[in-house]
Amino acid sequence: MGWKAVGGNFPESIFFKEVGDEVIGKYIETKQIHTKDDKDRTIYILEVAGVEKTLWGSGLLDYLMKDVKAGQTIRVVYNGKETVEIKGKKRKCNQFSVEIETEE
Repeated sequence: MGWKAVGGNFPESIFFKEVGDEVIGKYIETKQIHTKDDKDRTIYILEVAGVEKTLWGSGLLDYLMKDVKAGQTIRVVYNGKETVEIKGKKRKCNQFSVEIETEE
């Protein structure tokens, strides 16, 4: 009797460094995970150039992704940081746009 590992490796994360950075990939699924720092987070699994990658959610990204369906090809563009007020406190938040590939 032996043991076989399950679950595989956690997909590599997608990071945006510069305004205009983008990722294009096929949306696979959304997962809810519980992090080491005791927070519940949303992650989006995308297939980019044949490899599964992880896109970490945020308030804005979660809102933008709500109507994206599994199997659709999307483009996520990083639009920089913007100062917004959240619960009475000003914070710099990452800004994104999400587009769905069309037949046009």
